[in-house]
Amino acid sequence: MFAEGDLYFSKSEFSLVKKEQNNVITINNQPIEAKKSVALYFDSLNRPHYIYDTSHGLLTINEPFLSIYNSAQIWKFKDVDLVKSICFELGPEKHKGTNLTIINEYFRRVANNHDSIKVIRLKKWVNCNTINDFDELTF
Repeated sequence: MFAEGDLYFSKSEFSLVKKEQNNVITINNQPIEAKKSVALYFDSLNRPHYIYDTSHGLLTINEPFLSIYNSAQIWKFKDVDLVKSICFELGPEKHKGTNLTIINEYFRRVANNHDSIKVIRLKKWVNCNTINDFDELTF
């Protein structure tokens, strides 16, 4: 499993991710904003893709898509050896300063088997980019 370090989420909802036997992609109910979101979309073949802007400017999708979500930035990888292989293949220079390069590649490779990916919506979730974000939590 991998979770971004600046997240606040429900322990009970996180347990659902832990218990799931398949690969997991998490989403949340917040609006998608380029200044703080990682967007997840499913292309016309129902393959997942992540879009993000490390400078927090604009997000762009250059292809038709079936759906779009705000990523909850927690993932579960069923095939750890595949994750390791992708890390080795890409090398540090291709990470582009973000783990999403590896995550995109992993889910691109496992997407042929749609049943192997479970999407879980987290209802209690906040991306706490600043201390003020933590201070404003109302759960």
